[in-house]
Amino acid sequence: MMQTRKFFAALALPAFLVSTAHAGDKVKAGFTFQFNQPTGDLKADTHDKTGAGLGFILPVQLGNGHVLRPRLDVNVFRIAEYGRYSDDYREEVNFTAASIGMDYLYYVEGRNHGFYVSAGLNVTRWGLQYTTRDRHGSGYSSTSDYDRNSTNLGGALGVGYQFNRWFGMELRAVGANYKGQEGVPLGSTLGVSVKEVDRKGSAVQLVAAFAW
Repeated sequence: MMQTRKFFAALALPAFLVSTAHAGDKVKAGFTFQFNQPTGDLKADTHDKTGAGLGFILPVQLGNGHVLRPRLDVNVFRIAEYGRYSDDYREEVNFTAASIGMDYLYYVEGRNHGFYVSAGLNVTRWGLQYTTRDRHGSGYSSTSDYDRNSTNLGGALGVGYQFNRWFGMELRAVGANYKGQEGVPLGSTLGVSVKEVDRKGSAVQLVAAFAW
């Protein structure tokens, strides 16, 4: 737990210092919507299901097309969903990735408009969430259990286009390892003893970014 806090502090501190040093109209705040197409091990563990997420960004304009962008993302991949036809009972298993990091953006035209390339580092916390829902009379009951999977350092590479001062689109590849169990599907409740292995949590993201 202490190492996890140090990881997050190490990434959050530079973001705070940069944003403080470049206060005013050089700092923006914004948010992102992203769709995630898993690849590699994550594709297999999520049964090739597209994930979705939200993010908070704080772009800091350094001038001449250089930008630092602190970023906080939460992405969710649906692993399994089960429902009985005879009643309203539902089960869901989701794999979540919460990450905090810093991106560097370079605009090809030397100004904060048009095409840009990006590269970044982040710390990602993976977790499995089990949720059940059922109807009892006129109301619903639900339970939710979150199991932390692992926390690892990850990276991102992307290309994007800034259409105007408040809206841009980006396509990027992201990745951070997570823990899996050899021979057992992710999220399985089988009570067997198996070897724990590192799995590659890679995905291609299509991002819509809004900043003001």
